[in-house]
Amino acid sequence: MMEQFERFLLSVGYQKILTGKNNIRAFFCMEGEKCRAVLCLECPDQQEWTPEQHLQMKESLRRTLTVRDNRPVELLTVLITADLSGARVLTENDDHCWVIQPYTRELVLYENQCSDMGGLRGRIEQFLLQKPAAMKKKNFDPVNFPWVSMGLVCINVLVFFACTFTGDLLYNIGAFSLENILTDGEWYRIITALFLHVDLNHLFSNMLLLYFTGDIAERYLGHGWFGILYLAAGVGGNLLSMLYEWFTGFYSSVGASGAVFGIIGMLLALVLLHHGRLEQITTRRIVLMIVLSVYSGAASAEVNNMAHVGGLLTGFLLTLLIQRFLKVEERAEQTQ
Repeated sequence: MMEQFERFLLSVGYQKILTGKNNIRAFFCMEGEKCRAVLCLECPDQQEWTPEQHLQMKESLRRTLTVRDNRPVELLTVLITADLSGARVLTENDDHCWVIQPYTRELVLYENQCSDMGGLRGRIEQFLLQKPAAMKKKNFDPVNFPWVSMGLVCINVLVFFACTFTGDLLYNIGAFSLENILTDGEWYRIITALFLHVDLNHLFSNMLLLYFTGDIAERYLGHGWFGILYLAAGVGGNLLSMLYEWFTGFYSSVGASGAVFGIIGMLLALVLLHHGRLEQITTRRIVLMIVLSVYSGAASAEVNNMAHVGGLLTGFLLTLLIQRFLKVEERAEQTQ
């Protein structure tokens, strides 16, 4: 819904202000001697902002627009949320705060709210009457395009085709092997093994998961953090595999599945941080996916399930840690 609403505002003459967050977006347009602005907040089914934080965000946007162009600013908040009771709390001290119920596509105005802002209410109601299938095709968005996920898919595919021409060469020098790591000090194998695959089916299944799960995780974490977490999850998975092999015996393994499970761990953390729902992903769905995937790996003797579990835990824990760090940093900036 956020993406659709953004395209709608751009189509009626609003300009976007970069906020650095996918669930917080700001827009403005100049009309005569006045600047009209919309702060759009996409909330989960339970609010994650207090009324005080809400007003702080509006005041910060107002200051930004005043500095940019010294005109009076009329500022409207649009909350996209199914939690109408929580939204009501945010609207109590703000008479310019409307609510969009994303599932019923309904515009909700509580009794204390302004009835319109420059004719925007009617336009929003017309926008909400449109069926999603009838809307214009999404334009290419370079900011939200999953550059890192696509880049990783391309690298894995290119390496696989290189393996078809070099035989066992790349597998011999790049596969994860505890024996080579301990005896020859070839620690680089912990990373190179993430880009090697046994056959086309192995490659296809991993790349399919990487693209579709990575697309969501990358949009919420950002390109840089996602890339770092992907590699960290792959390394974490192989480190746990090393520990397991130390007690059970040495063998060789390849594949991106440890890192891909790390993405699933990232999504689990993001779903929990968003109070049980992230787009179409719920806590129940992601947990069921994890249970079935881990069980499937445990049931197969050819699957390095320790790498899966290690990647999953690494992605989950590091995502929680990073999100915690970013929130603390954001609060520090707000108090300055």
